[in-house]
Amino acid sequence: MLSLYRHQRIEVLARELEKNLRQELEEARERDVFYRPTIAVGSRAMERFISERFALDFGVASNIQFMRPAELLHRLVEERLGGAIQGLRAWAPSALRFAILEELRVFQSDHGEAKESAATFLESYLNPNADAHDRRALLLATDLADILDRLIHYRPEETRSLRRDEIPEAFAGDPAAIFFQRLLARLEARLGETHLLALLEALARAPQPEAPEPPIHLFGISYLPPLHVQLLRGFAEERPLHTYLISPFEHFVERDYFTLAERDELSAIFHPLLAAWGSLSTDFLHRLYEGAEGVNDHLIEAPDEGNADERDLLTQIRSDLRGVREPSVYDGEDWNLEIHSTFGMLRQVEALRDRLLHLFAEDPSLAPRDVAILTPDPDRFGPLIEAVFSQEEEGLPTIPVTLTDTSLATLSEAGSLLVQLFNLATTRVTLPAVAGLFELHGLSARFGIGEDEQGELREILAMSMMRCHLDAEDPAADPEIPISEPHTVRAGLRRILLGSLMRDPDETRAEAEIVEGYLPLRGIHPESLELVYKLLEAMEAIVTFIPELRRPRSLDDWLELVTDLFENLLPPNDLGAEGILYQLGLLRLEYEASLPDESEPPLFDATAFAYELERRLDDSSDHPIGRRGGVVVSRLTPMRALPFRVIALLGLDEDRFPRRARHHALDLVAKKPRPGDRPAGREDRHLLFEALLAARDRLMIFYTGRDATTNEVIPPCVPVAELLDVLKVMRGDSARTLIEEHPLHPFSRRVFSPDAPAPIRSYSRDAYLGAVALGNESEEDVIAVEGIRPLDERKEPIVDVDLDDMIRFYTQPARFIARRSLRAALPEETLELGDREPLSLDPLENHKLRDAVIGEVLVHAFDDDALDAACARIERIRLANGEGVAHRLDAKALAEAANLARAYGEVLHKEGAQAIEWSTLFGVTLITTTESGAKLRYQIGSAERRTMRDELLLVTVSTGKERAMLEAWLLLAFSGDPWTRARIVYRSDKDARSTCIALPSRPSDEFLLRLVRVYLGLDKERFPVPLKPAFEVARSLLKDPNDPQKAMEAGHWAYHESGNPSRPSESERPENLILYRSSPFRESSPFYAPALALIKDLHVAVLAAEKE
Repeated sequence: MLSLYRHQRIEVLARELEKNLRQELEEARERDVFYRPTIAVGSRAMERFISERFALDFGVASNIQFMRPAELLHRLVEERLGGAIQGLRAWAPSALRFAILEELRVFQSDHGEAKESAATFLESYLNPNADAHDRRALLLATDLADILDRLIHYRPEETRSLRRDEIPEAFAGDPAAIFFQRLLARLEARLGETHLLALLEALARAPQPEAPEPPIHLFGISYLPPLHVQLLRGFAEERPLHTYLISPFEHFVERDYFTLAERDELSAIFHPLLAAWGSLSTDFLHRLYEGAEGVNDHLIEAPDEGNADERDLLTQIRSDLRGVREPSVYDGEDWNLEIHSTFGMLRQVEALRDRLLHLFAEDPSLAPRDVAILTPDPDRFGPLIEAVFSQEEEGLPTIPVTLTDTSLATLSEAGSLLVQLFNLATTRVTLPAVAGLFELHGLSARFGIGEDEQGELREILAMSMMRCHLDAEDPAADPEIPISEPHTVRAGLRRILLGSLMRDPDETRAEAEIVEGYLPLRGIHPESLELVYKLLEAMEAIVTFIPELRRPRSLDDWLELVTDLFENLLPPNDLGAEGILYQLGLLRLEYEASLPDESEPPLFDATAFAYELERRLDDSSDHPIGRRGGVVVSRLTPMRALPFRVIALLGLDEDRFPRRARHHALDLVAKKPRPGDRPAGREDRHLLFEALLAARDRLMIFYTGRDATTNEVIPPCVPVAELLDVLKVMRGDSARTLIEEHPLHPFSRRVFSPDAPAPIRSYSRDAYLGAVALGNESEEDVIAVEGIRPLDERKEPIVDVDLDDMIRFYTQPARFIARRSLRAALPEETLELGDREPLSLDPLENHKLRDAVIGEVLVHAFDDDALDAACARIERIRLANGEGVAHRLDAKALAEAANLARAYGEVLHKEGAQAIEWSTLFGVTLITTTESGAKLRYQIGSAERRTMRDELLLVTVSTGKERAMLEAWLLLAFSGDPWTRARIVYRSDKDARSTCIALPSRPSDEFLLRLVRVYLGLDKERFPVPLKPAFEVARSLLKDPNDPQKAMEAGHWAYHESGNPSRPSESERPENLILYRSSPFRESSPFYAPALALIKDLHVAVLAAEKE
């Protein structure tokens, strides 16, 4: 059964989802306590929104499995057809292009009809004599993969005809149809008939499931391709399918919708904005209704919006949309939809800052976390927003900013280094390009070149007389232009080296001795020798890599070369380098999915690999959107439909928005567009539509409306012009200004006038002083900003804390901070791209597998017979996860596992654990309200924590006693009732022991909030240190609280001693070296006092709570 739930507000849909999930969980968990409901969402931001809503409304967010729609369909198809389908992932466009590259070679030698259909394109893109794929070939393959993917998903009926060797009527006479017919046939022969269209036909032949299937939920999805809709309809016949749609209108479904859409006549029946901006969602809704029987449509009743006279402009627009009527005249005063015209990007950001300051002054309840800034280009606007919003001016608060969805190119200079090196390898090596490399901080830091030495370094390079080309044999040189060998890079380096060896730096050029045809560079003084040798070392490394970058390589060899390049040209543990290597590792996985059995992997030249690198660098990072108190800055796509009180849209310039689609000459879908297609321009318009529905208090749009040089008027982009047309109708006969025009300069007199309208008023004291200096204002006319408290004092009503994360923070602080805050990838976490399936276990894997077996035995049973069953379960899990062939523990590890499991069983029997009914907490989010009214939100994750009467039982296999004690104490402190005691069962050498933590009374709210502030990095007086040394300090303080210096000395020795010859000490661990550099237990360390303060608060309390 297909059930649709429709409303304009995402929060209302979330409540409906919560109600359905609660009922589903109550029914399912009677059969399976570990049941996990499945929700398909469009982004990780939406995933987090749902989890937070559940926690806020019900106090618990249970074990929910979130997926993307395509991932969900893949899983459902595999479950329905009886297991994993080999080759299914190979049809993803990112992987499919590699198979297409190989097939294009076949087309080049094919003299039949298929080649004739695409001869022009093959000849212009492909070099038949090339030994390696170049940029043009990879670009063509990427385009063809995208075209074929759209053809399968958006033209399923026509694709069926192509698979039957028939040319569909829609493509008749188009030679591209013959080309794709042959290409699809060859790809199916290579990869198998495992794309979703072929699997849809296989599903029709598969037997129906006997048992009822669990429900599926699709939440906040704006649109799905027709093929996905067909698959979902099929699954809806055998299981409940709940779809929650942001629907702008009420009781309206036009049966002739697609006929009207093809004629471009939707504006005759829809609100103009819905016809112009919202056609994607209306297409999707009608696609779900089309040909479907028994659709259960739930139009959720809208909340009361008050009288028409009390509505604001946004509410009136949404009311008109919901009622499917023409725009009505708005007579109210609250025009909370603003359009701002400025002179360029910087003025957009400056105008937005002034506008936000005004809103913060008007509404003390408005906090930065309630504001979202969405832009098509956050990489360009992000640095400007950070710079302008962080300005410190007297009487004005700075506005905190949270940048999300940034690209790898913005996050790190490692990508810029690679791009510049590939440019040097594929074009002429020039002096400006070489000097530009040293402007990258990472490269300069790797060779110890400081910022204050950059000027002298450029002077040395200029005096060396190097101009262009690597050497006299540079293959990148133009064959018609001779190379001037004395001006090559290698000649210049020889001059610098010889000049550094001259005895007298003031020796004249005439007296200087020519050495092997090179005149030493004069004027290098002894104090510059160190810089010269750094420069020579760096240049030698760079010059060594350039020829290597010019050789064609396989993808594996390219990855190895890039890794070597990062190791030699960047500092260790460079964050950007790790991110790029991870992305390139994904590239290799895509290649292996498409060409898994290639005995001779194809070669790619530097231009092809540079193209792929640029694509990866431009992709935005997919991090969850975390509201950490700052204004969220993001692209429009990840934040789509998420509600904020204030939404500002920046950069909607006529030349940049909406995106102009680039249609390939072979694109059969673009040649014959239909309603339901998803070109970039329509999707951008729909993003505006969702922002219109998501803004709760105010929507502001900024664009460049005048040329800063000529003052010429620049028209707004077409979607904004369409919005202006609607607003002209809604203002009726009033003379209200629809566009707020900002002056060229922030110190213009207009923005400081007491009569200046609020949307353009400025509060910048610095800009005002500039206006005074220019004689535009008198000092007395300054506009004071009243009532704006510092924004960091606007406390969030909820402190968002993940308790599992906080436990990791306090038990392994340096590792947690390095991973989460610094985003440093530690050496043991470096992505290892192995190409062979493991056939045996190394000692560390053996150790981990042994602990996993013990854990399985403890969860299910204590007797020896459970050991074989536990091993078998783990083998199945490893095999399913792709961790290699099934392995069994070696005899020694198996004996250790049996002995330890028996020891744990004896302790747990002794504690009476087997005689009670256990309940397990998996992935639960709890919310507790403190006595002072503050709320602490935290999560209990997937660790084994079980309740026993009024005790919390923690069973740990591989964790030490101190860590388990700290974890138990934090759980008791933050969980409160019903637990006041925690029983810990832990491993000591080859035995199992137990201890107890008791909290007769819960710590005060102030104490708990202090621990939370330390975790969030808001407490400047306390800081965590490694666990074992911290407990050594705490033990010493318990014995003698009056001698903290002696206690910290004990911590210092524990910091440097391992206690296990096979393991490094805390002082040798990379994460501690990154964070503390030297021992934090020495008085000379800046961490000394904050660490001591935290140990007195936390670790001493944990030891005092232990009851043997």
